[in-house]
Amino acid sequence: MSEHGSREVILKIERSDCSVANILSEAGVKFRVKGQNVGPQFTKHLVEMEKFDDSAAWKLKIKTKGTTRAGKNLLYIDSPSCSACRSLSSTQCIVLNVEESSPTWVKLRLFIPGNYGLRRMMDVFEANGIDVNVIKDVEYNFEDLTERQNEILTIAYNEGYFDLERKASMTEIAKKLGISTPTMEEIIRRAMKKLVERYLRE
Repeated sequence: MSEHGSREVILKIERSDCSVANILSEAGVKFRVKGQNVGPQFTKHLVEMEKFDDSAAWKLKIKTKGTTRAGKNLLYIDSPSCSACRSLSSTQCIVLNVEESSPTWVKLRLFIPGNYGLRRMMDVFEANGIDVNVIKDVEYNFEDLTERQNEILTIAYNEGYFDLERKASMTEIAKKLGISTPTMEEIIRRAMKKLVERYLRE
């Protein structure tokens, strides 16, 4: 397996300073993190409680930058970044999914672009004194993608199209590239289909 190929990994990252996980766990609330947008200072979380707890939501509102009810059992939380999220924000990876979370660790599914590399990302965690275990590592075969698909996906990623809070719309990116929105939508859809099929085959 090439070190420099784009890949999807599942990492178990040790950390005990996540305010969201700590507050909810101390309140005895069962929850899962449905989405996450990491940043160097603050990280946005979309959290689903098994059963909505007003007291825990109030504590989060007091102790975080902002907490908003987003659905029956959903909370949108903007909280200070923990050590894991601060480390991730300095890399070029994309958080695809939060697999599991506890007060002492988090298991994340990440996309790592080929020009960055898994080893480089692991070095960031090591430099910050964070223990990480690689649970799964799947290399994408970019020969499955056309040069144009690879180019469009890379640009869309760099423009923030795949961020939890999208920084650029498909229309805006298409305009910069001088192509129509339907054309760009089709290129991304076909590329993502190939990548998903590749992952599911592993």
